[in-house]
Amino acid sequence: MVTVNRIAPEGNYPSGALHLGAAMIRISHNIDQLERELSDLGRKQLPFALALATNDAATAGQQATGAHMQRRFASPTRFTLNAFRVDRATKRYPVATVERKTIAGRRHYLETQESGGARALTGFERLLGRAMPGGLHLVPASHAKLNRFGNMTPGQRREILAAVRGSKSAGRATGKTSRNRGVFATKPGSRLSPGVYRRRSRQLYKVAHFIKRPARYRPGIDLDRAVFSAAQAAFPDAIAARLSAAIRTAR
Repeated sequence: MVTVNRIAPEGNYPSGALHLGAAMIRISHNIDQLERELSDLGRKQLPFALALATNDAATAGQQATGAHMQRRFASPTRFTLNAFRVDRATKRYPVATVERKTIAGRRHYLETQESGGARALTGFERLLGRAMPGGLHLVPASHAKLNRFGNMTPGQRREILAAVRGSKSAGRATGKTSRNRGVFATKPGSRLSPGVYRRRSRQLYKVAHFIKRPARYRPGIDLDRAVFSAAQAAFPDAIAARLSAAIRTAR
C-alpha cells in the first residue's frame, strides 16, 4: 500500500512529489518498503512507473481545481476553469508541479479569490484609465449587455470605451457631458451618478457604474486543499496500475 502525506518545502524533493506553490505533497513516503517487496524486474520499472503515477496524481489535482471553482463560482468562464497547468514529472526527476498559468504584468485574479482583498483593475479598466480619471472601477449596471458568464460583451465594452473617449474630447471643448451619441459617459460635476448611459426615446438607461473603491472579497476558494485531496485519492491506484503495466510490458 502506498500512502500520501504533506510536507513543507524545505530540503530536497523526495521521490514522487507534487509541488504546489509554497507547499509540497509527498506522495511516496513508503515507496522504499514497496521497492523491497518487488522482484528485480519490478524494482527496475519502479522509477518509470513512479513518474507516470505522479503525473496522474498531478492531473487529478489540476482537474480538481476546475471542479472546485465550478461549485464555488456562478458561471465561471472556461479561462477560469482552465487556469492551472501541470509541469510533468520525469523518471530522473519525479516531481510534478500544479501551478497557475501566468498573467503578464499583474497578480492572478484567483489569488484574490483565495486570500481575499481588493479586486485589482482589469485590463479593460486600465485601458479606460487613459481616457478617464485613473483608478476608477467599472461595474455593470442593470442595462448592460452581458454574456452567459455575467461579463460585459465585447460590443458593450467597445461602446463604453467609445463613450468615455468621446466624453473626454467633448469635455475639453465644452466642459459638459457629451451626449452626441446614443451611449455617453458622465464627467465630474454631472448631475447624473458617475457611469455610462444609453439614451433611447428621451429616456436614460444606465449601462455601467464608475466607482472609486474596488470590491473587496473574502477568501472563497481553497485550491490547495482541492489539489491535495484529489492527488491523495488518485495516487495509490495510479502507482498500482502504472507499475503493473510497466512490469507487464517490460522487454
